[in-house]
Amino acid sequence: MTRYLPFLFVFISLPALAQLNAVERSNVDFGVGINDVWGYVSPDGTEYALVGLDTGVAIVSLADPDAAEVVGVASGVRSVWRDMKTYGEYAYVVSDQRDDGLTVIDLRQLPDTFAVTHVRDTVPGFNRPFHRAHNLYIDTTRGLAFTSGGDGNINAGGILIFDLKANPLHPPIIARGPAIYSHDVYVQDNLMYASEIVQGELAIYDTKDLNNIRELGRVRTPTTFTHNAWTNTTGSTVFTTDEKPNASVAAYDITDPSAIELLDEYRPLSSLNSGTIPHNVHVIDNFLSVSYYTDGLRVVDASVPTNLIEVANYDTWVGPNGDFNGAWGAYPFLPSGLTLVSDRQSGLYVIDVNYVRAARLEGMVVDSVTGVGINNASVAILTDQLNATLSDPLGAFATGIARAGTYSVAVSAEGYVSDTISVDLANDSISALTVELARPQDQSTATGDPGPAEIEVVLAPNPAPGAAVLRYNLGRLTSGSVRLYTATGTLVSEQRLSRSEGSIEVADGFPSGVYILHLTAGGKSLRTLQLVKL
Repeated sequence: MTRYLPFLFVFISLPALAQLNAVERSNVDFGVGINDVWGYVSPDGTEYALVGLDTGVAIVSLADPDAAEVVGVASGVRSVWRDMKTYGEYAYVVSDQRDDGLTVIDLRQLPDTFAVTHVRDTVPGFNRPFHRAHNLYIDTTRGLAFTSGGDGNINAGGILIFDLKANPLHPPIIARGPAIYSHDVYVQDNLMYASEIVQGELAIYDTKDLNNIRELGRVRTPTTFTHNAWTNTTGSTVFTTDEKPNASVAAYDITDPSAIELLDEYRPLSSLNSGTIPHNVHVIDNFLSVSYYTDGLRVVDASVPTNLIEVANYDTWVGPNGDFNGAWGAYPFLPSGLTLVSDRQSGLYVIDVNYVRAARLEGMVVDSVTGVGINNASVAILTDQLNATLSDPLGAFATGIARAGTYSVAVSAEGYVSDTISVDLANDSISALTVELARPQDQSTATGDPGPAEIEVVLAPNPAPGAAVLRYNLGRLTSGSVRLYTATGTLVSEQRLSRSEGSIEVADGFPSGVYILHLTAGGKSLRTLQLVKL
C-alpha cells in the first residue's frame, strides 16, 4: 500500500542545472573554429588531446590537465569538418572539404616533434583518388580504418576500408561497403553500424568477410536524420543521434538485428523544445557521453537502457539555444577518466566527470477505485534536477535523478486529485512505487463531504518555456486563489480567481526550475500541480 504524506516543498537550486557532477580542469582557445576531438596516450603514459581545427589538427599535451598545452599543429586544408582516430602510435584524419586525403600523423616522437603524410591513392574500381571523407572509425582489433561520407562519385559516398596493419604510414584501400552514403560509421565485433543520414536509418552489416559485407537489419531513427551511433560493450544495445533540433538520443535493443526495438529516448529537460541539437554519442561503461550543440556535455546513465537518466553535465556554450554552435565532440576514453569536449567557438575543455549510477524510480499510477492505469499522469521528483515524466497508456512510468536521498514525488493527472509521496532513492538502484489517485467525487464520497465534483483544471504547456496557462472551472464555487511556491514553502506569487471559470498566466518571467502550484477555493484545497519552467 502506498503511503500518502502531506505536501512538502523542496528548494530548487537553479544554477546546478549548468554543471552537474562535472568540473572544468582547463580550457584552450585556439583562436580559430574547431570541430571534433579525440584522445591519444603515448607509451610513457602521457595523455594528449587531438583537436580538429578549421586549419588542421592541434596536438595538446595533458601532462598537467590543469594547464593543457599545445605542443604542435598539423596543418591541413581549410575545412569545417574534420575527424580523427588513433591506431598504435599514429593518428588518422579525414576532412570533408578539398583534398587532404587520409592524413597520417606519426606521433612517435611526441612531445618534441611529429610527421605528417597524406594518402591520396586511387580507389579500386573507380579510377579516382581518395580526397575526402566526413568521418572515420578504426577497428583496432583488426587494424582496419573505415571512412564514411566521402566523394559522391566514389561508392556513392559510402564506406571505404583501409588496412592499417599492412602499412600504417600508407595504408591501402582493400574493400568497400554498400554504395549508400553513410554520414558516420562504428565497428565492433565485426559488425558495422552505418549512420545512413539521407535515408534517416541506422543499418547494421556483418563485415567478417570484407568481400561479402551483408546487411543484417536497419531501423529508422526518431527524426530520420541519423548522424552517429555507438553500442554498449556487449553489443546488445545501440545508441543513436539525429542531428535535428529537439531530436533525441535513442536506445535500441539489437540482440536481433532483424527486429530492432526502440527502448527509450533521452532529451535534456533543461532545454526541452528550445531547438537544441544532439551531435555525437559515445559509450563508456554504460554511460553515454553526448555532445550537444549549445548544451555542452551531457552524461547519461544507460545501464538500464529502458530508462535513460542524465547524471552529469557541463555546458560550454553561453549563448542562446539552437543552431550549430557550441559542443561538437566529447571524448571520454582517456585512462585518467577525463573527458575532452570541443566547442566550436571557445576551444578545448578538459572536464573531470564524476560518474554515478542513477537513482531510479519506476512504477505505476492507477485509479484508486478501479485499479486501472492512468495515462499521461505527471510524475516528478522534487529536487534541483529536472526530471518530469508522464505515464504511458498502461499507467507505467520511469524516471530518476543523479543524487540519492529521500524526496517528495508529486503525481498529478487531469480529472484526479494530485498527491505527493515520500520516497527513498539510492544510486545504482530502482525504487518501485505504485500511486493511487482518486477522482474528486470519489474522495468526497470517502470523506462524507459533497465537495466540488465538477472541478476541471488544465495547466499547459508543461514544461513551459515561457508563461504557462492555467485553465480552470470551479464548478459550484465562485472564487478561489492560485499560489505558486518554490523553495521550502516560500510563496513566490498569488493570484485571486474572481470567477468560477476562466484562465490565468502563471510563472511568466520566472527563472527555470520546478514550481508547485496550489489551487484553493471555498476554503478547500482542490489541486496541487507541478510546473516545470524551462
